Amino acid sequence: RLMLLDFVDYVDNEPKMRKDPKTGVYSACRTAKIPKGASSRHLMKLQHMFNAAKDRYNDEDMDRIVIPKSPFDKITKVFPPSQGQKNLGQELMQRIISSQTSDLSIRHALDVFIVSFALMGANMADLYGAAPVGGLWVYNRQKTRTRRADKAEMRVEIPSVLHPYIQRLQEENNNGWWLPVLHRMGRTKDYCTAKVNRYLKRWCEENDVPVFTFYAARHTWASLARKAGIEECLVHKGSCDVTDIYAERSWELMQDANKRVLDLFEW
Repeated sequence: RLMLLDFVDYVDNEPKMRKDPKTGVYSACRTAKIPKGASSRHLMKLQHMFNAAKDRYNDEDMDRIVIPKSPFDKITKVFPPSQGQKNLGQELMQRIISSQTSDLSIRHALDVFIVSFALMGANMADLYGAAPVGGLWVYNRQKTRTRRADKAEMRVEIPSVLHPYIQRLQEENNNGWWLPVLHRMGRTKDYCTAKVNRYLKRWCEENDVPVFTFYAARHTWASLARKAGIEECLVHKGSCDVTDIYAERSWELMQDANKRVLDLFEW
C-alpha cells in the first residue's frame, strides 16, 4: 500500500514532457504537470491486473488463497471522481425524452443520449461505427469483443419510437455513416463524446438539472430494467450491468426486456 501511495505521489508531481519540433528531443516542462486524473487511471489498470491474478491463482473452493489481501482497498484514489449522476431515474429520463430546444447542438446531444438509452445502453464507439441492417442492429461491441468467446455480439431491434431521433442524427450527406451528425461533432469517438457531454451539461444548467454525462444512458437503462423485474440483468458492483447480460441469453428475451423498459415512457 505504501508503495502505491508513493507511486501516486510520484505521478501527481511528474512534469509534462514536451517534444522539441526541431530536434525531436523531449524535455520536462517547468510550468505544466501531468493531469491529476493520470495517477487514478494508472491505479485502475494496476488494480485490474491484481484482480486478474487473484482470480487465476486463488481457489476459494479448495481453500487455496495465494493472494489474501488487496492493497487497493484503503486507497480512495483508485477510481476518479464521478463526472455526474449515473442513474437518472424514470422521471428525469421522461423529461429528456420530451425535451424541446431550439439549440441544434443540444438537440443532437439529447438525441444521441436517447438513442443510446433506447438501444439498451449502446456505447458511443458502437453508435459511431456500427450500422444497422434493416430494422436490426447487429454488431460486435467494441469494448469487450476481444475478451469474449462470442466476440460480444449484440442484436438489437430498432424500436419505432426512435425513428424521429435517428432521423435528426441522419441529416445531411451521410458519407456512408449511419449517424453522420456524430462524425460531424467529432472526428473520433472520444472527441464526439466530449462534445456531447459539453452540450448535455449546457442543457442541465439551462433546466436546473444535476449534471450527467452520455454514459448515464447506459446506467439508467440497466437500473430501470432491474426495477422492472427483468431478471436477465446481472448485478455488478452494486448495479445492473448491461455489459454482461448478452452472452448465452435469448435474443427474444432481450428484445422483450427493452420493450418493457421503453413502455415506461411516453414517446
